[in-house]
Amino acid sequence: MPYTSAFVAAEVAFVHAGVKVYHVYRDDDMEQGPRPWDFGLREETGDGEGFDVRELANWSEPAHPPYLLGDDDTPENRHAWERYHTQCVEARHAERIIREAVDAGTVAEPCGCRVAPGGPMVPCEDHHGEG
Repeated sequence: MPYTSAFVAAEVAFVHAGVKVYHVYRDDDMEQGPRPWDFGLREETGDGEGFDVRELANWSEPAHPPYLLGDDDTPENRHAWERYHTQCVEARHAERIIREAVDAGTVAEPCGCRVAPGGPMVPCEDHHGEG
């Protein structure tokens, strides 16, 4: 049976200082969900074309509970990990890091699209007028 694939704009992860930050999807397939650390400055930013928040200059690891190994495998630490995941600590941390980088003007995609300090998004030559 024939089927079709259609371009669908990526979802906006958040907007900060007038800059839209978009989710990037594994294999460009929305059904696989957004990548947790990869984002884009353009709605059509594909998998492998955006930026990895962990590579931004202001990146720091989010604080997390002790790993559940040996003596640290306790009910308290198991509950702490449940809270960590329920409260979306990593996603909120990534957003905070990107917001700080937007303010500093240190966010860029490999193509050259970038953010000026405090916004706005400055498209590269190939994407001039998009975003």
